Amino acid sequence: MSHGAAPARPPNDAPTRRTLAAVGLAIAVAVCLPDLFGVASGSELAQTLWYAAMAMVAPALIVLGASRSLVAARDAFVARLGGRRAGGVTEHHSRFGSRFPAAVVLVADLVAIACWRTPAFVNALANHPVLVLAEATTLVLAGVLLWLELVDLPARVSRSPRPRRAVLAALAMWTVWTLAYLGGMSSTGWYDAFHHVAGVGLSAAADRQVSAAALWAVAAVVFMPVVFWNLAQWLRAESGTKDQPLGAGRDRRAFDPLDAT
Repeated sequence: MSHGAAPARPPNDAPTRRTLAAVGLAIAVAVCLPDLFGVASGSELAQTLWYAAMAMVAPALIVLGASRSLVAARDAFVARLGGRRAGGVTEHHSRFGSRFPAAVVLVADLVAIACWRTPAFVNALANHPVLVLAEATTLVLAGVLLWLELVDLPARVSRSPRPRRAVLAALAMWTVWTLAYLGGMSSTGWYDAFHHVAGVGLSAAADRQVSAAALWAVAAVVFMPVVFWNLAQWLRAESGTKDQPLGAGRDRRAFDPLDAT
């Protein structure tokens, strides 16, 4: 007598997620070592790659492998910012609690990204290598807060709607692209910390332009999939909602893109 097949268990992706988080943390630590041990390269390209790893790659990997405790801590913080109370959430508080933190974390990340590429900070980092610890801390922390708004994660209390996630990722990407363009197209170069010897390695102009291209490429690889994935999922959900007749599991209110998921 057949008792039927046992229900399939969802795949356990916890080991993979933990590996991603570990890799992200390892990258954040590894890029600090050349400065701390006094073997930092005088190449703008090398410094740019280390900066990109701290600002974009490490935060993305850490969040993609985030533990439930990290997600719960973030959502508790968002709930307090939004004025929510246990036992009930008003519509006003729900909207405020979703939009306000998203704007705050975006601004915080963009400020950190821009500040650590200014000539004052880059030159100070070259003269005082211990500042790389402050750079890594602020870039990784700000990036983690932003990425917690961008991706789907388990045990979420709240999350930004998909159109907003696409906009947040696009703004972050465009900010990095703008910095890369301004630095690469500069005729004299922004940074005095990098010295080049004629006939040895890249010239000053080539070093500047290649580092700009590398920064542009890393931002595109990290953020562009988030933009297109969330837009595609939102458009699919909107199309499916419009195909349903009124009253068939669909709210009769006007569709608000900011409330889409």
